[in-house]
Amino acid sequence: MLYKVGSYSLECINCKSKKAIFTQKFSSNKEPLKKSFSIHPIQREIDCPSCGANNKFSEFVLSKRCNYCKAPLITKTNNDIEIKAIIPFMINSQKAQKIFRKWLGSLWFAPNSLKKLLDFEHQFRGVYLPFFSFDSQTFSNYIGARGDAYYVQVQKEVIIDGKSQIVTELERRIAWSDVSGRVYRDFNNILIEAQKVKTLANWMKNFDLNYLVSFNPAFLSGFESLEYSIEPNEAFLEAKEYMKEIIYKDVLQDIGGDEQRVYDIQSYFNNNKFELYFLPCYIGKYRYKKKEYSVIINGSNGEIIGNRPYSFIKIFLLVIIIGAILATFFYLDQRFDNETTINYRFNLPTTRY
Repeated sequence: MLYKVGSYSLECINCKSKKAIFTQKFSSNKEPLKKSFSIHPIQREIDCPSCGANNKFSEFVLSKRCNYCKAPLITKTNNDIEIKAIIPFMINSQKAQKIFRKWLGSLWFAPNSLKKLLDFEHQFRGVYLPFFSFDSQTFSNYIGARGDAYYVQVQKEVIIDGKSQIVTELERRIAWSDVSGRVYRDFNNILIEAQKVKTLANWMKNFDLNYLVSFNPAFLSGFESLEYSIEPNEAFLEAKEYMKEIIYKDVLQDIGGDEQRVYDIQSYFNNNKFELYFLPCYIGKYRYKKKEYSVIINGSNGEIIGNRPYSFIKIFLLVIIIGAILATFFYLDQRFDNETTINYRFNLPTTRY
């Protein structure tokens, strides 16, 4: 029986009968990020219960389909951390194919010949990828400067109709003042892919965790799944970099003013906690002019991220067109200024006595 995408049931390959998967709404209960956790990569072998063929599992692979009869095979993890929750696949491979074709056909500056791939029957692997979800309570001390804008009148020499004239203009200046302070932020559910070799899924931040359910291995039936290959403490270093970017923006907002300078930020991360989730992705690759490009699709909402080729001829032509438009506007602007100056010089108002 295979997991029936978009449901909470298994479906028989042959007779299409269904069997419910016992699950329940997930309630988060993260554990502290203190100790190190061991990783035990091993190569396992399973005799297929359907055809009897011996199947070898690569390191960190928990489930796949039989190499011969395509029956679902699921094994158990040897690592310490328990998989707490999973978002089941909500879109099937056919829908993923349509999303890929629509994305490929909508790419700007793509070579025209790339659209030939729209008729290519591309195959996507449905894979559950491991993600650590981190929580952290932070406070950050900062030192910087606040810039407040003010304007002063300055006289400048300009050339009008070939003659030098003095005009008065407003010039923007910044008054800087030293500042220091502290900002607070609580982070929840920072997702970091729990693998040594990252996929494009690490850039996906739109997994709706409201769809998490308590983990049941039945959801893996018919799909490939990978267990974590890095420790939570290592993944938390990546989470810190992401959180620091948010903290930096908080500091800028706290400084206020029209401009800001940040000299130093000291951030402290407290009450750090984590959990391990399985999140659904369709992973695929396509070739164009002997180069391989990767694509990944969120298996729950259809978000797509991918590498793609560019047409440098199209980009070059666009630059030329933009340059021509700007040159035309400049010419018209100069002509308008000259005509305005002439009208001003030769159509002076007369005064009758």
